[in-house]
Amino acid sequence: MNMNRSNLLAVGALALTLVLSFGVSKGELASAAQMGDMPSDLHFIDLMIMHHQEGIEMAQMAQTKAVNPKVKALADRIVADQQKDIEELQGHRNHWYAGKPPMDPAMMSSMMQSMHPGMMSMEDTRRKLLAAQGAAFDRLFLETMIHHHQMAVDMSKEARTKAEHAEIKDIARKTIAKQTAEIAEMNRLKGGGTRTSKAKPKAKPKTTHTHSH
Repeated sequence: MNMNRSNLLAVGALALTLVLSFGVSKGELASAAQMGDMPSDLHFIDLMIMHHQEGIEMAQMAQTKAVNPKVKALADRIVADQQKDIEELQGHRNHWYAGKPPMDPAMMSSMMQSMHPGMMSMEDTRRKLLAAQGAAFDRLFLETMIHHHQMAVDMSKEARTKAEHAEIKDIARKTIAKQTAEIAEMNRLKGGGTRTSKAKPKAKPKTTHTHSH
């Protein structure tokens, strides 16, 4: 019950911020109040399902638009892994919280933006990824997905300590390990994975070696 109380305080603070900063509607505030009554694990499940759905949507774009085969392979993995995670999370939701209404998507989106203020909205992300082409798409996809993964890591770190169910703690641990490794992989790809051919010309200054004897 302590956990629900702290959730209520956090949601109340978020609601006040939303009113002062964005002038949200009464309907959205009602959704915020509903979230305060949600068990911590259900809160995590709904947020992570929505978060993974966004990740899958971005990765599906990369499956067709990416030019670097390594980026395409990463996108394939993200789609498969996160779809599996969604099915597992949905199974727990159906088992533990059958009949509980889902969290309001607009409120979840506001919460995720408040956790990572620099993160673009999904609408902006979708528009920019659709407009980008070639290597510029790969770079934008990697940069966006790095931020997106970091959000999942942050949510999972909180769930690892606050979750009531051992299964949720286990999902949180796996998410942290998997997505931290993928962040490192994406940083490597962003840093040079698409430019390997340009690194070779540096090895040519052998002409300075002369035989003046």
